[in-house]
Amino acid sequence: MAKENLFKGLFFENTILKIMALIFAIALWFLVAGEKEIEADVLIPLEFKNIPHDMEIIDEPVREVEVRIRGSKTFLVNLSSSHFIASLDLSSAKPGVNTLKITPRDIKAPKGVEIIKVNPSTVQVYLEVMGQKSEDKR
Repeated sequence: MAKENLFKGLFFENTILKIMALIFAIALWFLVAGEKEIEADVLIPLEFKNIPHDMEIIDEPVREVEVRIRGSKTFLVNLSSSHFIASLDLSSAKPGVNTLKITPRDIKAPKGVEIIKVNPSTVQVYLEVMGQKSEDKR
């Protein structure tokens, strides 16, 4: 008898609220599942971190990269370049010209955004030991 009352209560009490919740869940599912993903290009600043203490960057390397991103339209329209961080680790760099590859893993992006492509995909950074002058940088 107790199981029968539990069964009745589970399905037949607050029926209107349960139907409304079901309609709301279905509408929300269609809204999210039916939303199209789009692609966009964002120009973001490139920063260099962990520059060896005895070295400095000579010449002006690339300071911005163009990133192709993918995500939901409603999410991407509210994003700007300030939501992204592209950084390259120079801790293992040597004096002279260093060619560094930029991968999607080097870019911190908001959750829900997929990094598709980075342009340029490589940058050259010229490092020199502090206090030394080089006549031929390349």
